[in-house]
Amino acid sequence: MFCLPMGAAIECWPARCQQPDKIFSTFVLTDEAGTKYYGASVTFYELLKGELSEEQKEILEISKDEDDDNASTVASTVEDNVSLNDPADQLRFYVNCSICIVSKYPFFTAFKRFLFHIHRMSLKSQGSFSVPIERYIAHLMYEVTFPTPRRPRVLMHLPSETITFDCYDDSQLPLTGAALFDTLKCLGPDTLMYLMMLALLEQRILIHSLRPHLLTAVAESVLALMFPFHWQCPYVPQCPLALAGVVHAPVPFIAGVDSRYFELFEEPPLEVTCFDLDTGTISPSAVRKSMKLGMMPKAATKQLKTTLEQIRSELSQEDFRVSKQYNADFVPVDMDLAIQKKRKAIESRIQEAWIRFMAHVMRDYQRHLRPITSAPISAHDTDTAKLFDKEEFLRSREKGAAEFYRRFADTQLFDRFIQERCFISDKNAYDAFFDDCISKVVMGEMAKHEIPLLECGGVDPSTSTSSTDHGVFIAPPEPILDEKGEDRQFVYEDGFPRRLDDSLFQLDKLNRTMERAIETAGEGAQHAESRSVCLRTKPEVRSSLMAARNGVRTNASNWAKTVQFYAYSLWFLSLPSAMKTTTNRRKTMASAFHVLQRMETTEVFPLDQVCFRIVISLCGEEQQAAQAVRVHQAMRRQAIEQNAVTYGVYHRVVMSAKWPSPAAQSASSAWTRVRTVLAAIARWRAVYTRRHGKPPSGSGQVVHNTADIASISDNGYVSDMQAVGAGGEDSPVAEEPSFTIEYHPLPGDVDVEPFDPLSAASVSATPKTHLSPSSVLSPSRQRFLDEHKEERQLFTETPTPTPAKEKKSSSSSSWFKGLTNSPIVRMIKSSTFDHSAERKKSSDAGSTGSGGDRASIGGLAAPSMTMSPSLHSLVGNLKKGYDNVIKESVRSGMSTLVSGLNRSYGVTGSGNIPYGDDDDAGLPDIDYSDPAYWIDSASLSVLPEGWWTRGTVDPDARASNEEEEDGLVLEVTLSSCTKCPDCELVVYDEDIIAGWKVDDQTLQSECPYCSEEATAALVVAAPSTSAAAPPKPGLFVPELRIRKRWLARPVSSWYPPDRLHDTGRMEGVEKAEAQRRASEKNAAAAFVEETHKLISPLVLRRELESLLAADATALADRSIMTSHPVLYWNLVYYLKRLSLPSHLYGWLGPFVQIRCVFDRPDMHDEIVPLYFLNPTNTFANDDRKAKRSQTVWNEVTKAVSENRLFTALQSIINEHRKKTESTVVLARHFPFFRDILFTSLNQFGRSLVRDHLDMTYKEEMNRLPPRFAPILPRQDLPQKPVQKACRKVFFPLDLY
Repeated sequence: MFCLPMGAAIECWPARCQQPDKIFSTFVLTDEAGTKYYGASVTFYELLKGELSEEQKEILEISKDEDDDNASTVASTVEDNVSLNDPADQLRFYVNCSICIVSKYPFFTAFKRFLFHIHRMSLKSQGSFSVPIERYIAHLMYEVTFPTPRRPRVLMHLPSETITFDCYDDSQLPLTGAALFDTLKCLGPDTLMYLMMLALLEQRILIHSLRPHLLTAVAESVLALMFPFHWQCPYVPQCPLALAGVVHAPVPFIAGVDSRYFELFEEPPLEVTCFDLDTGTISPSAVRKSMKLGMMPKAATKQLKTTLEQIRSELSQEDFRVSKQYNADFVPVDMDLAIQKKRKAIESRIQEAWIRFMAHVMRDYQRHLRPITSAPISAHDTDTAKLFDKEEFLRSREKGAAEFYRRFADTQLFDRFIQERCFISDKNAYDAFFDDCISKVVMGEMAKHEIPLLECGGVDPSTSTSSTDHGVFIAPPEPILDEKGEDRQFVYEDGFPRRLDDSLFQLDKLNRTMERAIETAGEGAQHAESRSVCLRTKPEVRSSLMAARNGVRTNASNWAKTVQFYAYSLWFLSLPSAMKTTTNRRKTMASAFHVLQRMETTEVFPLDQVCFRIVISLCGEEQQAAQAVRVHQAMRRQAIEQNAVTYGVYHRVVMSAKWPSPAAQSASSAWTRVRTVLAAIARWRAVYTRRHGKPPSGSGQVVHNTADIASISDNGYVSDMQAVGAGGEDSPVAEEPSFTIEYHPLPGDVDVEPFDPLSAASVSATPKTHLSPSSVLSPSRQRFLDEHKEERQLFTETPTPTPAKEKKSSSSSSWFKGLTNSPIVRMIKSSTFDHSAERKKSSDAGSTGSGGDRASIGGLAAPSMTMSPSLHSLVGNLKKGYDNVIKESVRSGMSTLVSGLNRSYGVTGSGNIPYGDDDDAGLPDIDYSDPAYWIDSASLSVLPEGWWTRGTVDPDARASNEEEEDGLVLEVTLSSCTKCPDCELVVYDEDIIAGWKVDDQTLQSECPYCSEEATAALVVAAPSTSAAAPPKPGLFVPELRIRKRWLARPVSSWYPPDRLHDTGRMEGVEKAEAQRRASEKNAAAAFVEETHKLISPLVLRRELESLLAADATALADRSIMTSHPVLYWNLVYYLKRLSLPSHLYGWLGPFVQIRCVFDRPDMHDEIVPLYFLNPTNTFANDDRKAKRSQTVWNEVTKAVSENRLFTALQSIINEHRKKTESTVVLARHFPFFRDILFTSLNQFGRSLVRDHLDMTYKEEMNRLPPRFAPILPRQDLPQKPVQKACRKVFFPLDLY
């Protein structure tokens, strides 16, 4: 019926007349589920075989006199008064036939050429063929691969031509059979705009033409330009005459008929508006009197019309050349590709113009959505009136177009759009893309230029392949051989075969292929729901990458925050797997909210919404609808508007999950009010204290006792001198003396000697000798004191007796008293006190120097650190949370390289030559107070990391409990340092991360030492020819090395051990016995160091999404360690770098300490770092130590402890300086900055203030004489801001 819309017919015409040409037409079928099927058919005429029946003769008005000489021809005379039965007027009778292809994909052009090819084979004049028609059909159906984003073009070779199947990117717009090029050419801008207005207002529309292929093309174009709305009424773009009654239906419809319809049937009703595609005219109708084009929004309509008219003028110039080429029977492949490329470019512009118009029409509609935040009471809670504030939406629209908006808001397609936008549907991804287009339109208006809405061609971010360079060539089917091995010949003398031969399809081979395809499709459908939750849509991938690129263009340091967010997103992708394996689902869910709160506190800007979407979905699985509302509120606090996908998931959860009882909700609200009141009181008290210098009356003294630090603090943040004992995180913390901090303002009339706030703590226990200021202070420091003479304050730290004998403080205590009981101050105290007992314990535990302090070496003891926490350490740790209560003038001077050794330099050095790249001179340094950098200096959680996973793993799931019974700890060390193959220098973690790019989807990173110099050299020596450029030097693939070993006790580290359970601990095991067991297990295990690729979090997430596309809980299977080791170890590395709990750690053992480190000592054979000379290090042999000077090590450590970094720099330079006859050169050496940093970390541990080391090193490099500028290599220059930022967005690294 649809293949022959005018019906089957027998026609006759004189034999001397030429046979009518074949006709190509298209149609669309829609099933009960709304799925579209696209049909392409070729209609042609063949000679009628056999004789006509009496009824047919009567209808054709044929006389009884006939000549039967030709069996296939009926020569007769028609009863005509004029006819004289001339033999030249003999008639031939023909019957119309059709062959068609029905597919889910509108490859109309490719189907047309394929149908034309097999029709030509059936013509008698074409001779014989070695491949039958059946084999070509089977070849197309089963052997021609479907185009994919990775292979976007499939070229099917036929004997006479090549057919192209192009991949349609349905990530932005839904798949349609639209031909916008032909639609605009046939109708023109005004008629097309009026047609679209009637479609948006759901009117009755009839299109007609004598060219049947145009009907479907134009009707599909109307649906495409209607995006994001979808037609909800009858839709018959190619309406057969047998169904022509649809034009009289009293409901809105879009139908297409042949123009001959008006000759055979009566005119359609006046309410139907007819559009003639052949003339581009509109028929008179009752609708045209009430609906004018002027009722649409004025500004948006004017902009749309201008754009369409400009495109139409371009079409008139290109139309002749394109149509001329299309008239040819065979179009070369390159010419066809060029034509299709031009058409797609024009159609993309038309589509973008309409999307921009629809974005103006629906602008800010998201503000009028009403999310469900309470338990649904009735089924009417899901009505459009409850989900969308229609009245407020209409009031916010343009007044001149009020009638249009009122009619538009009452249509079925508008209501359907709101329903699909609020709940999960197959349109959520497209709705999210449309929301993104609205935001781009708004941003473009603010920026005074249009932002492109559609991406055409280029590189697909999800596949990293070009859509124009990758294609698959499919060879034609092979000939069918006969029994003798010769090619069989097939001849079609009787036209196209009415019955196809099943044996020529080779179904035995094709059925197996079809079964595999069905199995693959079933697997994809099984996990379709999880894909919508855990994976990003393609528009989300594009928008997140675009936001990241814009952020990096604005400030290069934003790249670090991009990496940080992607690392966080990896944890959330593993969360469904953790929920599947956990034995305490409540605790695991609590960890998800803890991480979300941490991201909010540190102001991690989410580039996509998958993190929130996963947590909301898990709330639905746990039947916690109220918790999903909590996530929704968190997103609103961060000014994150839920996109269509997240919004649909959220509403599905709140509608299906259980809500708490009224009593539970009342109790929760009461506790919320109590928490709000307490927070308000605390803020009021802080303001009062700052203004009046004392707390409000009635507030007593604050006495601090540190005995319970272990109950709230993470041992990864306690004193550097305390190694984690056999008990791991549960080991008690040594008793510390209580203290109070008192504030004594200086009397205004008291004359005191100049006070240096930067030298509050001495490096020596001997009393200070009072010297004249001029003999002690540098000029810059003296200027600082003179400038701040009026603001000097005296802070004293008074040790107090034990808590039992502690005196009450006076009511005039400073604001510090109100904070001494807080967990932050407890962690500060625990990380700044020095305990000799704990120092000894750390040494006995076999500290590897991986972040913990050691005993004083070379007379550099600092007994002042054993008295009380230094003022700098206290202020430095509190300044992020209480920055508004510290005077900037005082805090700016509290700078030191080592905590407790408060000496500082001036703001600028004495040199005049800045050492660094010219391009970096104007770059701003990073903002050290940025909350995103808090993770580098302090704990972001009161609870330790291991608490979240302890007790959540089933002990029966492990193969053996031997490790836990031994009480030994498995140490796993992860190191990312990699040697550059070009300059042979070791590149470390933050430099590797900074070398990755947002647009770079490969595994390579840029070496910070040689890549820039090599690039500059290539630019200078660039050849003038167009030869292929050589590969860029300085690119390398970073490596992640994993080392395992058994230890008797955990080592002192930033990374505490992870214990799965609190049971099975071996208490009272002697140290020697434990070490013996550890040695035996190491010898028996024979661990081999593993090396894998270190990949960027962006690439890692893409690979992880590919794995989770098949199963959202794929990370619940521990076989991932062997099947995808690169993915597993990279996940462990990034999650540890963010100090996040994970079930992945438990697969390594029940008691494991995973440490991420800077350096690997075994990598340094020729160029030896200075920290090897530390007497406590036992890994370095005498041969390697002999390459460096012990005197230099002593000078550097002493200079750093006294905050004289220039002296340390001079010592290292003098060590490597060599004089020649004409100049001074530096020998090949370890980078100066890394040398000082690693030596300081190895000696002072966490007492080293890394931020101040970065700033001071840059200042002191400027103090070097100008003659050193030419001889200093790039490796010795200060770090760039982006490298500093890449360090600070992650948890600190141990040294080794």
